[in-house]
Amino acid sequence: MSRQLIDALLARVARCEQDPASDAVLGPAVDDELERLTALPGFPQDLEARYVVGLVLWCRCVALGPDGEFALSKAVDMLAPIAHQLPYALPEELRHWVRIREQAVAESVEAMQEVDRYYESRNLETLDRAITLLTNAAHRLDDTRPATATFLFDLGNLFWIRYQHTGLPIDLSITADAITKATAADESGYLLGRDGLLNDQASQVYAVWERDGSLETLQAAVDLQRCAFRLATTDRPSQAASLAYLVQMGYERTGRRELLDDAIATSRWAVAQEPANGSALLNLAHALTHRARADQDTVVAHEAVDHARRAVGAVPAAHRGRALQILGNAQRVVHTLAPEPAVLAEAVETLRQAVAETDPEDPDHVRRLMALADALRAAASDESEAAEAVALARRVVAATTPSSPEFHVRRAVVVTALVKQHELTRDAAVLAEAVSEGRAALKVTPSDSVELPSVVRALVRALSSGRVTADRSDVLQEAVDLVRDCIGRIAPSHPEADALAGDLAALEADHADAQLLRYVETPDDAALDRIIASAEAGTAATSTALTTLCEALRLRFEAYSEVTDLDRSIEAGLRAIDELTDQPEPLSRAQVAVGFSLRLRYERTGHLASLDDAIELLRRSAAAAEAQPGSAFLAARLNMLGNARWERSMRDQDAGLLESAIADLRRSVELGSAAGAVDPGHLSNLALAVRTQYETTHEPALVDELVEILQRAVRESRPDNNRLPVFRSNLAIALTDRYGRDGDLADLDAAIAVHHEVLAAPTAGPAFRAGSRTNLAHSLVQRYRRTGDRETLRSAFAEYRAIVGETSHPPIGRCQAAFAWGALAAEVQDWAEALEAYAAAIAQLPLVAPRSLDRADQEHGLRQFTTLGPDAAAAALQLADAASDPALAGELRARAVELLDQSRGILLTHQLEARSDLSRLRTHAPTLAARFEKLLALRNEVT
Repeated sequence: MSRQLIDALLARVARCEQDPASDAVLGPAVDDELERLTALPGFPQDLEARYVVGLVLWCRCVALGPDGEFALSKAVDMLAPIAHQLPYALPEELRHWVRIREQAVAESVEAMQEVDRYYESRNLETLDRAITLLTNAAHRLDDTRPATATFLFDLGNLFWIRYQHTGLPIDLSITADAITKATAADESGYLLGRDGLLNDQASQVYAVWERDGSLETLQAAVDLQRCAFRLATTDRPSQAASLAYLVQMGYERTGRRELLDDAIATSRWAVAQEPANGSALLNLAHALTHRARADQDTVVAHEAVDHARRAVGAVPAAHRGRALQILGNAQRVVHTLAPEPAVLAEAVETLRQAVAETDPEDPDHVRRLMALADALRAAASDESEAAEAVALARRVVAATTPSSPEFHVRRAVVVTALVKQHELTRDAAVLAEAVSEGRAALKVTPSDSVELPSVVRALVRALSSGRVTADRSDVLQEAVDLVRDCIGRIAPSHPEADALAGDLAALEADHADAQLLRYVETPDDAALDRIIASAEAGTAATSTALTTLCEALRLRFEAYSEVTDLDRSIEAGLRAIDELTDQPEPLSRAQVAVGFSLRLRYERTGHLASLDDAIELLRRSAAAAEAQPGSAFLAARLNMLGNARWERSMRDQDAGLLESAIADLRRSVELGSAAGAVDPGHLSNLALAVRTQYETTHEPALVDELVEILQRAVRESRPDNNRLPVFRSNLAIALTDRYGRDGDLADLDAAIAVHHEVLAAPTAGPAFRAGSRTNLAHSLVQRYRRTGDRETLRSAFAEYRAIVGETSHPPIGRCQAAFAWGALAAEVQDWAEALEAYAAAIAQLPLVAPRSLDRADQEHGLRQFTTLGPDAAAAALQLADAASDPALAGELRARAVELLDQSRGILLTHQLEARSDLSRLRTHAPTLAARFEKLLALRNEVT
């Protein structure tokens, strides 16, 4: 049998020597012959049989060319014993490879002897000699040749020994590189079954990584574990699970998407091989949770939850804590993508259980506490729950050493917990602490850390927390700068890159809003011009700059009434809308900005289409906010929509549209109530619409609602709210209306008290104070008529007198106040008071109908005072009749005639003044004087 196989194989070698390209030594038939021959008893000692098999393998190496490295390695192994006894029986090239192999083996043996001496002496120089010898042995052969696998593997292990001695990262890196090359070169399977050693090494390296956080260390652990998986002959699913775990850690540290995909693929393979493998299920659930978060994919999130549930039941008791943590995190992602309070509550309970089932001495116990703290923060709905989240987050930080690579991330969890506490308590000290903690966390975060975005976003959340106000412009600028810097430091593929881009757009918008609010509170033309110039410069880079330009130009229009500013505002806003179609929130902001400008165009032109367009844009903006569960903008946008619909209902007296407006405004207030922060302005707008409905329907119950709404607006306002006097004034009017309905003197007294509060407010301007005094005077008159209290009467007289003396109040308002004052005095027959009041009213008449108005407008202004002159004369005559001194009586009668003439001669006086001497005008501007005389003649013909 042996002779037949030898002869058959020699025949194949002969054919191959005649034609090197022949396939005589290739194919299944020759493989079968080789297998049968090498399987015969005594083959290893049969030099002839070894010689023939070696020649066949050498011919196969020649025939295969570059792909014959494996055959070469086997041929060298087979012919090595023969080379010593019959060297010239082998081809020269084959003898060369045998000599190289023998030299490499000799150096390898000597290297191992040096290693033994190292273990005896712990002398690093001895170990370095062993490494040099084994390096030479490995380099004698091409790194890609299978024969070098064992040398490279042993070399890697020597560098591992050196790493354990020195702790130098370079030694660890060479270890992983050498073993990786050895594994790749091991086509012959020499290294199979050596995975146990590599598993131990990978575990030790991972432990080092947990201490130093070095990406190079983690990469070495991954490389070693990957080699262990390749060399494993048993329990390969568990090896795959270990590999997937380390690769997942690599993704979490670098954000490289290919690592996440690798971890998922490896875990899926392990689960497919062994469906009940708890570690594989856990790793798959963990990786899928990251993918769901990165891709915003609800389906993947639910798949992660399903795998995590299976893992909880499959892992040993010692690993249940980790399994429950991964399940809780997956549930958190499901809630984030599709908010559902029950899911979040379940996640919190799952994480509580994870903490409970983890030994407090286990390093992972702190990680589970951190996950629980963050879940509690997300679920907190009151002050006590938020305080629990903060306390737990602080406990996590206290248990973490500052040198830990996770220290800065854990401090960021404290920041987000404090922000949530501030949102629920509105405690400024809590927010200041959050900002301070966030800055401290950022200070200790390496600039190249993959966790940098998480820390930056936590600090930015603290900086941007709360309503955008004028005094927060500088803080928001800091937040914008932080996010821009962070985006510049991370790779575009980072899992949080898109979220940071969204943050930046929102922050730039908020910063622009803060700058505009600062202008509104303290108008500064130069500042507004700078905002406009900056926005114009930024329109080429960002579409949000167009929105800012729209808002800034609108403000300049409101200040100077330049129609071109309003037109440019609308144009810029419409461009922003066209460019932001794929960015929902910036698009909504642009729609709101254009809506405001269109409302102003309507108010200026009365063009109804502008108001309708504004309503449609505001409706879309509100609908977009409605489509985003938990949107912080929905309340404000419903308020703006409701207010615009109210204005439209006033145009057409449309009761149905008014109902829609009130529904929008009510919902705006309800949303604010649910969030614990109702905007007083929203309450005021609701009150405005309810008052309109009351004036239309005279429904008594609406007055009670109106009072309640305005009382709440006052309560919800900060003392420095510049609109607080307006809210109080409207409340006083509503209380007076309710007094008129019910006759309850308490309502009238409350109204008077509120009017006094309005007048005492330092933020109330002169014109507003004059209007408030008018309302107060009317309320005092009603109280006097109800009670007959003379002190109330004197207070009413004093308020009317103050109104007349307020030069910032329009002349017609002063005249009306003086007229009402005189009428009240006449009503109580206080003729001296009446005469003073009527005289003051008559003094205002020339200003009520100034010469600058058309004749029709002059007559309209004077028409409401037709009885003023006779009333003033009657008061003077009453005093004359009562005077005991004839001279005084005569003066009073003359005064009566004078007041009567003054009240009737307003328009005539204007004409006479217009026809007065023009000599000075003729001297200085004869052409202008001639034109004036011509126009005056035309006017006289008409009148």
